[in-house]
Amino acid sequence: MAALAGVAVEAILIPKVNRPADLQAVAEMVPGVALWAMMETAAGILGAAAIAAHPRLSGMVMGTNDLARELGARFRPDRLALQAGLGLCLLAARAQGRIIIDGVYNAYRDDAGLATNARRAVTWGLTARP
Repeated sequence: MAALAGVAVEAILIPKVNRPADLQAVAEMVPGVALWAMMETAAGILGAAAIAAHPRLSGMVMGTNDLARELGARFRPDRLALQAGLGLCLLAARAQGRIIIDGVYNAYRDDAGLATNARRAVTWGLTARP
């Protein structure tokens, strides 16, 4: 946070947010700056409703790679193991009127898979572009 002193920023993306206190700690260091939460841990997913309710939060970004690693999940194109977490965060974000952005798609050379994944995310209600 010290590196941002004197730098004009519109928002800060905070990694591994587990609880609202994680957001509050940053909020106190940078008054007036919008906060975004990376949702990438089991604790964060279970606390998504409280995190989404933080008054300085603008949006959430799904950290699907770290979440999958923490869950011990294997890669599947349908992301079955991540659907519960995605759903909980989606519900929490939308209940508070927040933006929620889907995680990265790792198979960067698979254009068809990327398009399918983006369409699925939009169908679920996540912010993505097919």
